[in-house]
Amino acid sequence: MEANSLIHKPKKQKLNEEQGIYGNRESLISKLPDDVLLHILSFLSTKSIIRTSVLSKRWEFLWTSIPNLYFGKPLPANRTLHMNFVERALYLRDDSDIKGFFLNIDVQCDVSRVKSWITAAVRHNVQNLHIRLQDLEGQFSLPQSVFTCDTLKCLVLDIPCILQVPPINCLSNLIVLRLESVTFSDDYTTQQLFSGLPILEVLYLMECRWGCLKVLRISAPKLHSLTITEADLWKLSDCDGLSDCDDHRDFEGCRIMIFGANIKCFFYTGEFLNEYWLYNSFSLERKLMLLSLMFLTVIRGQDKLLTAC
Repeated sequence: MEANSLIHKPKKQKLNEEQGIYGNRESLISKLPDDVLLHILSFLSTKSIIRTSVLSKRWEFLWTSIPNLYFGKPLPANRTLHMNFVERALYLRDDSDIKGFFLNIDVQCDVSRVKSWITAAVRHNVQNLHIRLQDLEGQFSLPQSVFTCDTLKCLVLDIPCILQVPPINCLSNLIVLRLESVTFSDDYTTQQLFSGLPILEVLYLMECRWGCLKVLRISAPKLHSLTITEADLWKLSDCDGLSDCDDHRDFEGCRIMIFGANIKCFFYTGEFLNEYWLYNSFSLERKLMLLSLMFLTVIRGQDKLLTAC
């Protein structure tokens, strides 16, 4: 009996020591300041971060102040659970600001829910807003607060719908704007949007549709990089005026006039269904253009630098 106890005692002692070491490590991590713990959590997915709430009292509400929220597209079978998960993550959040909000979702009939999530992100002074919406049923309009959010620095919208812009909008601190698959229909509000970007530096217009717009002026004095990709002819809808056209020569398109004295890089790919004019862009030293199906003529005049024929 004594021999057996002597044999097992070292093993128990070793086990207790190991438990003590790991227990100390856990307690040491839990004692770290919140900003350090949040930095550590930033390397995990949003779902994994929220799961840490069950670790201990110290971790129970820590996730409610993570600076970045990523919500990727779920599998169809998990959609309902995912929607509830996004809602919980936003409505149980504390008062801290959101640095980045990234949403990729099939909207279907949940337009009001998705809009409420975007509104919640804006209410938390979001700086980087990335929205990709698919499977839209009917019209979709972004909350008006998006277009007056003075904390926004980067806005990415990939929304295959008509973009309804409010009459009053001003993105005074926006530096990067990427619009993809959106359709502009109203002349006045679209003009207002592209005239209220005082410090915009980078602009992407990816497969956008200009509807019935004939002339658009983009005024961005700080703009230095412009990328435009036109939608293929067969992708354009009836609202673009192409339903009865056999080729692009029957389509007048939109004249897009870009005023930017600091533009250095211009990238273009497409069929020149629209006209693009650069004004006062004397700093455009390198013209990096990807062209297809059409020829480009560069005209160095007093005020116009680029047009298509």
